[in-house]
Amino acid sequence: MAITRPFLEQWMEGNVCKIIADVVLPTSYAAGGMSITAGDLGMAKILGARQLGVVTAGVGALYVWNQTTGKLMVILPTGGAEASPTTLAAPAIAEAGSGGDSADFTIVPGVGKEIAATANLSSVTVRMEFTCIP
Repeated sequence: MAITRPFLEQWMEGNVCKIIADVVLPTSYAAGGMSITAGDLGMAKILGARQLGVVTAGVGALYVWNQTTGKLMVILPTGGAEASPTTLAAPAIAEAGSGGDSADFTIVPGVGKEIAATANLSSVTVRMEFTCIP
């Protein structure tokens, strides 16, 4: 994971600094997300972050800032019933058993699943806005 420098934009709003930067995702995703520290941004503290956009390769996934851990997580809204996905490809709905009732399907609507550790996400760049204390 790398934060592209120079930042796309950086400005002060009162006592906080706003930074817009592109985050290039890693060749080997870490379980729990990618750590981004205040030091990575040249700041004292990150108060929050949000996704502004993503390159085409990453469309369909959710990029969530975990405020508690200080990590950017990649979540696929494909359901949580199966193992973590290893790519950003859309899943196929497959029948797990016979009879075709809804209990046989492996996707749980409305439940996201974190992408698997070691997944190669290097083709994805996420544009983020960080709110920081300088």
